[in-house]
Amino acid sequence: MQAALEGVSDAKVIDEDELRKARDFRASMDNLRDKLEDLALTVGESLVPQLASLAEQAVEVAADHLRAGGVVAVPTETVYGLAADALDPVAVGRIYAIKGRPAANPLIVHVAGIGIARACAAEWSP
Repeated sequence: MQAALEGVSDAKVIDEDELRKARDFRASMDNLRDKLEDLALTVGESLVPQLASLAEQAVEVAADHLRAGGVVAVPTETVYGLAADALDPVAVGRIYAIKGRPAANPLIVHVAGIGIARACAAEWSP
């Protein structure tokens, strides 16, 4: 976890490249939102495949952003959460900076299986 916290203090400084990436991501999401609003006017069975295609596009945009070290917002059952690559210390630092979270306050990491969990943990208790 210590490695993931390196760079947290530097995360509050956002350079022009980061700002450009954030604006590009926002523009992509705005474009998808506009398409969804246009589709809301569509009535009939053709709406479902179009929505599925837009959802796939949104996931692709978010995945690209995560791979580039960005942070994305994801809806849960009750709130929106922030997501980043937990193995990227700079990305983790961005979450701390965005939330204003103290570095000593750990984040939760969601993984797909126990093997990945063991690989991410500094120590593993049986």
